[in-house]
Amino acid sequence: MNRKRNIYKKVIEFILTRSDKELGELTIEKISSQLKISKSLMYEEFKDKNRFSPGVFLVIVKIFRSASLIEDEKLSSVKKISSKMGFSSSDYFIRKFKEYFGTTPGQYRNLVKKRADE
Repeated sequence: MNRKRNIYKKVIEFILTRSDKELGELTIEKISSQLKISKSLMYEEFKDKNRFSPGVFLVIVKIFRSASLIEDEKLSSVKKISSKMGFSSSDYFIRKFKEYFGTTPGQYRNLVKKRADE
């Protein structure tokens, strides 16, 4: 039981402590390799603690980190941000962003800008 908790915590900590550049290049394969954990064991132990896989967690972290980039880098295009966060297409990035934020990255940028101007 303790081993499961350690794997779960290690995966979360590993993902959350990556820089934007590292996070953008991060894949489940790289995580399992770096932590010296088999992918199947990592998925099994992670899903035992959550309703989602480490892959879904990685996407969520990338989406929330991209929101910070949108706020900080107002001149960066959505395409550049999606690429920086390691998404294969900006369409997929936009879909996932909207799924978690309820708005597109462009609309989010406009909301942030409007609030800053007030």
